[in-house]
Amino acid sequence: MSRNLIIAILVGVAVIGGGVALYATQSDNDNNLANTDNSEQADQQESGTATFSPENTLESDFEATIATESDTTTFEATIEYDADSKAWRYVAKNSDQDMELIVSTDAYYSKVEDKWIKLPSSGESGTGFDREAYELTDEELAEFQSRSSYKGEVSCPAGTCDLWEVENYEGNNKLSFYVDKETNTINQLVTVTASGTSTITYTYKDVTIEIPTDAQEVPSLTAP
Repeated sequence: MSRNLIIAILVGVAVIGGGVALYATQSDNDNNLANTDNSEQADQQESGTATFSPENTLESDFEATIATESDTTTFEATIEYDADSKAWRYVAKNSDQDMELIVSTDAYYSKVEDKWIKLPSSGESGTGFDREAYELTDEELAEFQSRSSYKGEVSCPAGTCDLWEVENYEGNNKLSFYVDKETNTINQLVTVTASGTSTITYTYKDVTIEIPTDAQEVPSLTAP
């Protein structure tokens, strides 16, 4: 998850000229960190009762569901991550339009009318899918550690989680991290912005993503 793209509020899927695009709203301001109150977190760290230090999301396979709600749109998607191959699979549906992507380390594949097309990894930006929006690295988690406030134990899809909140971060009103008490992994991340609410729920399990071998390669648009 890039510092300037914490969680995109997903607002739709569109088929354009035989290709598929997913649009998202996001913040591009790396310096909008004002008004974060860290006094509660500091007190807890001094007493040793709680510290925000979950595992990053890139060490293990996972499946994640995404549910987004705004005043005008509801959206659902599923993401799979294969830690061995570093590949991603993304499936989304909006109204009657389906979207399926597979992103490898050197290319991305889009399923259009039951056929796979292949583009270089540089073309990933054209899909609107940014893998960094769904990954949390050690560096990013360390940054959140100094800005998060501990809210106690709560119920979560995994069972019981420690709840941590970060307010006013890069255009987001609030980020809520639900950390599984048994595994110390992020079970759920809820982002609230002026546009709506996005909830990502992680399930850590074996994932194998098969790269399409029969994909039609799209010629480069670069002139020879």
